[in-house]
Amino acid sequence: MIAGILAFLRELIFFEGENSRKRFSYRELIPYLRYVRPIWHWGALGLVAGIMGSAFKMIVPYSPKIFIDNIALGSSDLPIAQSLPATLPAFIIDMIAFFTTTLPGLITLLLIAGVGSVIAALLKQYALVTFSEEYTFQVQSTLYSHVLAFSPAFFRNQKTGYLIGRMNADTQMMQYVFSSVIIQMVINIFTCIIVLGILLSLNAALVLILILFSPVFILINVFFVRRIRALIIEGRERDAYIYSDLQEVLSGIDVIKTHSAEAREYQRIISTVRNAIANRIKREVYSSLSNQAILIAQGIALVVVFWFGGQDVLAGRMSIGDFVAFSTYITLFGATITGLISIPQQLQPALVSASRISELLALEPESALEDQSVRIKHPGRVTGHIRFSNVSFAYIPGTPVISGITLDIPPGTITAIIGRTGSGKTTLMNLLLRFYECEEGRILLDGTDINHLDPRWLREQIAVVSQDMFLFHATVAENIRYSRPSASLDEVRTAASHAGIDQDIMAMPAGYDTVVGDRGVKISAGQRQRISIARAFLKDAPILILDEPTSHLDRETEQQLEGVLRALSEERTTIMITHRHTLLSIADDVYLLEDGRVRPAAFGTGQLDDPAGRSG
Repeated sequence: MIAGILAFLRELIFFEGENSRKRFSYRELIPYLRYVRPIWHWGALGLVAGIMGSAFKMIVPYSPKIFIDNIALGSSDLPIAQSLPATLPAFIIDMIAFFTTTLPGLITLLLIAGVGSVIAALLKQYALVTFSEEYTFQVQSTLYSHVLAFSPAFFRNQKTGYLIGRMNADTQMMQYVFSSVIIQMVINIFTCIIVLGILLSLNAALVLILILFSPVFILINVFFVRRIRALIIEGRERDAYIYSDLQEVLSGIDVIKTHSAEAREYQRIISTVRNAIANRIKREVYSSLSNQAILIAQGIALVVVFWFGGQDVLAGRMSIGDFVAFSTYITLFGATITGLISIPQQLQPALVSASRISELLALEPESALEDQSVRIKHPGRVTGHIRFSNVSFAYIPGTPVISGITLDIPPGTITAIIGRTGSGKTTLMNLLLRFYECEEGRILLDGTDINHLDPRWLREQIAVVSQDMFLFHATVAENIRYSRPSASLDEVRTAASHAGIDQDIMAMPAGYDTVVGDRGVKISAGQRQRISIARAFLKDAPILILDEPTSHLDRETEQQLEGVLRALSEERTTIMITHRHTLLSIADDVYLLEDGRVRPAAFGTGQLDDPAGRSG
């Protein structure tokens, strides 16, 4: 244990951190002021209430001087009375004299200050909580909207949990800074100015001693801020990876259970958490060291002030009441100065968060990646004529998945594409959906390059049934209606009937109001597949993509769906990826995708369901 403590101390002393030299400008916070504009009145109310509360609290330290010098000793030497303008109405002067020269008046003043500070504190809390939550909403709504506009390729290159961790932690830190740190900083500045004025009125020479200690406070702050910033950056990344690991583990719980890998995954998560905890301990120790160093410097300054102030009292140059008030105010002044000095440290997390949020906001959404001058948002009625012209694509540079593919799909036809697993069939469909961009060649829809079409509009024209069907944690009706939210229940039931799932749904405990669970875990794989098919039926798009649409269905159900799929494909262009002979019988054309290229495949030639693995 001792060796561990010594190693920890050694690391603290010599710690620099790989991010310690990374510079952050306070200007990075300026763009986030725009989120304050719609809710500035709540922030202003909280600020005014905070200043009022601070003003009420500053009355209390002055009360010992009033009692000792004015009431107990009967002195009339009161700076506040001496500074009153002669033009003030008599009743105001009498009221001030009552508060500052009589015991009932002093008690009344303290009661007013106490009640006033409580009311101000409640008002401040209400205003700032409202401001805080509204500010978070403004930032998160902007960030979420921006991230949702990214291309699918972006999300496939990111770990979902990591992205969620970054977005949540960083927006919460921005909330804390703008609703707490900055407002408290303004209140502290106000308090500091008022207290400094009172201290100067009591003994200006002693205030000069405090000012001489200011460089010490600044040097302490400069020493610790850089190291704390490095730990914050490192800690944010570690926290994001905790979200990432947890999300991955929970999403893959079935695989983990199947392979009895609970202990292995537990160790992986615990290792990530342990590293994050070590970072937090180090960060808290540095913050504590910084605070203690400032408190030591303040203590030394206080001792010096007490020495010279005591000399002034003994020499008769300062009254006892002045000295007691000065001692009380200097404590308040020290706490306020500590708060102001710690602002740079408190802003470090915000600067890190602002930088990380700006990184996300700087990424271009897919709609901004195109040449706006040639983009066609709504080209009109879609007939469904699709042409792949010399299309090539590679996930890894230098390793093409498809190469030089040229394929013409006439409107209103059913085109089947077969091939080995990994041959690029689904990739071809992802290019049509513009989940990825072609490296070479073009894809044309009714003669228009799809790169010139609004990607959202393009996807509205395409219905997809994938073997990797995804259902939301919602009711059956809501999952089917996802493709067309305005659809009535009758329309939903009609789509379900076409998909052969209506009777199964009606047999469920709550019928169409049955919640299917996360990713549809409460229903069978076949039912999930048919709900996915019903969703595509309801969309009624002019183009239909069927990616192994019956992969989870038995032969009998598949045969039942054959007629439905044929009817669904009428008057729309259908691209079907399948290895089932039954479904190939409804295709007008069948193509084999092999070695990155496509060629016509004759049905029944042995290229389907063969042992070599050409299927799929």
